Amino acid sequence: MNDDMNTEKEKHVPIRLGFGSQKGGVGKSTIAEVLAGYLYYEKDIRLLVVDCDYAQYSYFRLRERDKAAVEGNKNLQEKLKNYIRKTGKRSYRVLKAKPEEALQTAGQYLSDHPEEKISLVLYDLPGRSDNSEILSLALAMDYIISPIEADLQSLASCIAYAQTVRDMGVMLSDSRIRQIFMLWNKVDRRVSPRIMDSYDKAIIAEKLGLLHTRLPRSVKFSKEISLNTGGIFRSTYMAPEKELLADSNIDLLAEELITLLKLDAYGQE
Repeated sequence: MNDDMNTEKEKHVPIRLGFGSQKGGVGKSTIAEVLAGYLYYEKDIRLLVVDCDYAQYSYFRLRERDKAAVEGNKNLQEKLKNYIRKTGKRSYRVLKAKPEEALQTAGQYLSDHPEEKISLVLYDLPGRSDNSEILSLALAMDYIISPIEADLQSLASCIAYAQTVRDMGVMLSDSRIRQIFMLWNKVDRRVSPRIMDSYDKAIIAEKLGLLHTRLPRSVKFSKEISLNTGGIFRSTYMAPEKELLADSNIDLLAEELITLLKLDAYGQE
């Protein structure tokens, strides 16, 4: 597993960050959606998204819902125009592809749009790892974030997924995977941190990566433009609104990843 970040910077090879799990409902797509918005619109990380979770394509469908909601609401149109004027940013691209075509789809876009100087490609991976195409795609990532919950069955499934990808990555010389980061999600604030601390020890014992940030269970993660509920947190057109960002820990997660993945070293010219 190669950690030569300087070489990648010189060649301007974007980092591939996958969001994967073999258990549904752990929130991998939602985390990817919210995190991408914060990284792109607030932290100036130039990115591309490839949705290859072919069973649902939830990321791509979020973009479609965002588009439909804005086109059908003059107030939202004006709000988005003001946001673009303020940030100077139009929306990032969300591509849809089958797992076996995801790398080629991303590669073609990067080749066609070098002026965008994309430094990060996010892949919403399928929620399974039981065929060669899906496993090959996971092994082609630089890093994978795998959300976990404080539930033994969920945790066991997620650890098994991470171990499979890691062990295959060690065995195959052409694998690109460097680390799989487990991320606590939907954390109930009423649950004692000592419970998760004990699970942390098990994860570390398996020599898997573990992010320090823990994301809380909160209804704000479901606040979309299309719902028109008075606040926007999950959108492909803008970052989470500041009043909703508080206590979500998305900003902390973004900062942790910027440091770990050395995203700031890529330079946003």
